[in-house]
Amino acid sequence: MKPFWKFKDKVKLLLFLTLTLSIILSYALYDSSRSLEAVRQAILLYNASFASLRNIILQELYNKCGGILKLRGNATGFFHIEKIGGVWWIVDPEGNAFISKGVNHVSYQGDYAPTLGYSPYNRAVSKIYGDAESWARSAVDRLRKFGFNTIGAWSSDEVFTKGMPYTIILDIASTAGSEWLSGEVTDFFSSSFEEAAQKVAERACTPRKDDPNLLGYFTDNELRWSPDWRSSNHIFDDYLSLERDAPGKRALVKFLEEKYVTIDSLNAKWGTAFRSFEDLLDIYELPQVKSLDSDRLGFLGVVAKRYFQVCHDAIKRHDPNHLILGCRFAFQPPDEVLKSCIGFLDVISINNYDFEPPLEVLRRINSLTDLPIILTEFSFKAMDSGLPNTKGAGIPLETQKDRAYHYEEYVRKLVSEPYVVGYHWFEYADEPAEGRFDGENSNYGLVNINDEPWTMLVTGATSINLLAEHIHAESSGNVTLFYVSPNGDDHWSGRIPNPNPSKTDGPFSTIERARDAVRELKRKRGLEKPVTIFIRGGHYFLKKPLILTVEDSGTDSSPITYSAYPGESPVISGGRSITGWKREEVDGKEMWTVEIEEAKEHGWFFRELWIDGQRRFRARHPNEGYLLIADLPDVTERTTLEEGQERFVFGDGDLRAWAGASDAEIVVMNRWVESHLPIVSVEEKSRIVTFGKRSVFRLETGDPYYVENALEMLDEPGEWYLDGASGKLYYLPMPNEDLERAEVIGPFLPQLLRLEGEPEKGKFVEHVAFIGLTFAHTEWSLPPDASGFLQASVGVPASIYCEGIRYCSFEGCTISHIGTYAIELSRGCHENTISRCTLFDLGAGGLKIGEQTIRREELEQTKGNLVSDCFIYNGGLVFHSAVGIWIGQSYGNLIAHNDIHDFYYTGISVGWTWGYGRSLAKDNVIEFNNIHHIGVRTDGRGPILSDIGGIYTLGIQPGTTIRFNVFHDIAGFRYGGWGIYLDEGSTNILVEGNIVYRTTHGGFHQHYGRENIIRNNIFALGRDAQIQRTRSEDHLSFRFERNIVYWSEGDLLVGNLDNLNFFFDRNLYWQEGGGEVKFGKFSWDEWRGMGMDANSLIADPLFMDVGAGDFALNSSSCAFSLGFEPIDLDKVGPRQPSA
Repeated sequence: MKPFWKFKDKVKLLLFLTLTLSIILSYALYDSSRSLEAVRQAILLYNASFASLRNIILQELYNKCGGILKLRGNATGFFHIEKIGGVWWIVDPEGNAFISKGVNHVSYQGDYAPTLGYSPYNRAVSKIYGDAESWARSAVDRLRKFGFNTIGAWSSDEVFTKGMPYTIILDIASTAGSEWLSGEVTDFFSSSFEEAAQKVAERACTPRKDDPNLLGYFTDNELRWSPDWRSSNHIFDDYLSLERDAPGKRALVKFLEEKYVTIDSLNAKWGTAFRSFEDLLDIYELPQVKSLDSDRLGFLGVVAKRYFQVCHDAIKRHDPNHLILGCRFAFQPPDEVLKSCIGFLDVISINNYDFEPPLEVLRRINSLTDLPIILTEFSFKAMDSGLPNTKGAGIPLETQKDRAYHYEEYVRKLVSEPYVVGYHWFEYADEPAEGRFDGENSNYGLVNINDEPWTMLVTGATSINLLAEHIHAESSGNVTLFYVSPNGDDHWSGRIPNPNPSKTDGPFSTIERARDAVRELKRKRGLEKPVTIFIRGGHYFLKKPLILTVEDSGTDSSPITYSAYPGESPVISGGRSITGWKREEVDGKEMWTVEIEEAKEHGWFFRELWIDGQRRFRARHPNEGYLLIADLPDVTERTTLEEGQERFVFGDGDLRAWAGASDAEIVVMNRWVESHLPIVSVEEKSRIVTFGKRSVFRLETGDPYYVENALEMLDEPGEWYLDGASGKLYYLPMPNEDLERAEVIGPFLPQLLRLEGEPEKGKFVEHVAFIGLTFAHTEWSLPPDASGFLQASVGVPASIYCEGIRYCSFEGCTISHIGTYAIELSRGCHENTISRCTLFDLGAGGLKIGEQTIRREELEQTKGNLVSDCFIYNGGLVFHSAVGIWIGQSYGNLIAHNDIHDFYYTGISVGWTWGYGRSLAKDNVIEFNNIHHIGVRTDGRGPILSDIGGIYTLGIQPGTTIRFNVFHDIAGFRYGGWGIYLDEGSTNILVEGNIVYRTTHGGFHQHYGRENIIRNNIFALGRDAQIQRTRSEDHLSFRFERNIVYWSEGDLLVGNLDNLNFFFDRNLYWQEGGGEVKFGKFSWDEWRGMGMDANSLIADPLFMDVGAGDFALNSSSCAFSLGFEPIDLDKVGPRQPSA
């Protein structure tokens, strides 16, 4: 590197002169006061000076094939890829760093114009040069002078032999039957596709395998990987439409069978009734519904991997020496396609015709694949060319000067990215005005149809082309990088991603050391530029939580990022690996056992266990379902709700006096909470079980409960038991499970990451981002005097705890396999972002935002946070009353586009002042979320708790809005399975544009509150009721307007309706099968006679398909006459990254 940087001063001087001459030319061309002769003389002077200077630069800076001298990689005799100084480069056969600056379609033939019957460009150059060889020598010489160094795709054979590096496009899929123009796909699993790949590679690659000037191969161009301008089909649907014996159809069915295992599981997800997977071979079309999206994407990955592997194997069989440059994506492909190309491509290629390079897209691609990128098509056209410019990608500019400007800016921004290794302009010559084969007629060329260069364009292109390598070499200086790896060492510098051969330097081994390195950097020089800590794949077992304080902050211009290394999945774990397993027969059962010294000697007692990434549950009785409390000897009429019990009477034969009961625990579900009650004794004769703690609330006869963690209960494969006294762990294995080979992890730490600011002093942890990391394996135990919490398991901490942070983010992270909440933004957290994260397998809930305390000082209040595009599911596995997202005494938060499901209690809970007292909850917006299977889980478990809401609110909340969400499959045990539940004191809340269906107790319930607006919603298919209002008060409870209420069973309106302090109007009601519509005890006429629903209707709303959950309205629905506005579900749930 050092010779290059000494050499760069001369290069900079030359380049400065180049730019100066460019300015002179621009002045000459665009100064209207100058005479034509003066302009002509200026141009002649410029051309002579520029040519001379350009030749000096080309001689001083580049070797014969366009590699940059003095910046060296390894010389292998062929082009290859290397990272030098943190920057990706192509390296030429001599070992010089190389950026592929290419031009597509450098063709003697030019574009054939069907309406003319010939190629205008070919006719022109034939007259000028006489033959293809003469033209090719001139064209390549021109390209070198313009600063280009690569012949791009679709070029003439004549130019390949003129000493300039070149590329070949193989069109493998096209040869096998895919069609670019229509987007038609071929069966990549067929033998004919393999044969086509082999034939193409044999024909095109074998003769070139020893050619040092060949840069590499493109496999195809702009294949369709998802719905686009050519077809609305997903690849999944294309393969489904194949004949039953087609290999691709068989591959699709195999994928589904491996994913779902049983046809019942697939039917449950799809809403179908197939008898076997074999039935799918005779199905050729399925509906375009969201429930299939994960399957479509999953199979897309299978198809893409097959394509890339077949192409790779064919090419490498016939040419092991050259690069595979990808398939020239038309735009950002789905992540599944990108992940599938890893290992089969050397470079990702993508086309783009925007005015700006798609840097976010390119960064995303690079982060997913850790592969360098060539942008293989870009261009700008101008109307002063005289060409129509009506067909072809891109928006026309006005002038050639505009083309030059956009070329320079585009390339400058592109090569500033350290992973970009090339750019290819489309194309060498303009298209014919009459249109080529597909009608394109645009000014894309460096030269016009008469082979005359567009002077302004090629001048600007030359200037930036000669600067490109210098800009690119500087690109690594935009950020300070540190690396952490399981095979690192905290005594090393942490500045390189892998240990060097002599093992004297490499990455750090701990994230804590990387944090400290950033602290040292800040103390020495301050934070001059962004810092990224790349964390390599593997497990990082923490001995204590990682703590970031105020001194670990970044700045707005120099943030600090902790990121997964591209293409890798680091796991930050609070667990311990459990090894040393032995087979042992226990009570006649073959088990795996291990003695854990730390459990025996130091009291490590855990309630969760993961084997190969799957949660395994403690030995449980009963294995499925629940037992019911038979009687409560200590409960009388005077026992208050707040008085818990220490014992109850169990049913005959339900419990036994197990020898291992001292480690056992009963979990009782009561009202809206659960109580964790350690067993003290079981008296079989009196049928009384006694606990070491009191229940949270007064228990009730019939409350469900279960028992766990006694050796005698260990009777179901996948269960385990930990003997606290001996430290011995017992596990009854699943079929074919070998714990000598399995990864077994028990949780040790209650938290993994703590961000600790001092908001009361105005000191925050700020501008810190966490990207693509996985956090796992935590557990927290209740204190000795508590069996649970009053609601939402709100006292359970989070694995990631934040206090006093602002402008921080968690992006694309996974928090899973934990025994707590996932993330908590507690006191004084402002304007933070949690986006595109996946939170699942949660002992408690997903997110907690705010706290129960009402803070007086604004700095200590939590506000303005964003949670978007997250998947939050499979929670409440230990603390059953935990919720998906909890917001307490916090305001101005936006909760949008999330998918929340499979919790035993509530999806989202907002507010947390009971009644009309002081509250900080206001201006929270809950929108475009998909919240479902709350209370009752997807697998049918539950309900076990009551007083449940898809969304639940408390207290005065002006500005809080609940809009455009979908709530469905909400169920309560004794009562209270509501979709939207405005509980005690909920006030000034707008509920608008939501769809709520399949609830046990109603789509909407207001316990008590005032002046809420319930408008333009759909409430459907409540089991017991549709709408409920419980407490009668002296003020207006709510306005219920322009809603559609649709039901097939249960009551329409229930609760306390006495004082009529509510308002209903312009609503549409419909009961399937007819029958009298009653509002509580009131008939329709009586209800209207009291001033309610004066302009409402009883009529069929004409939903498209209620059974399938499609509540779109037929265009003739009478709901529109009432002012009902259609609800667009396309934006509901997490958005694709391209959005």
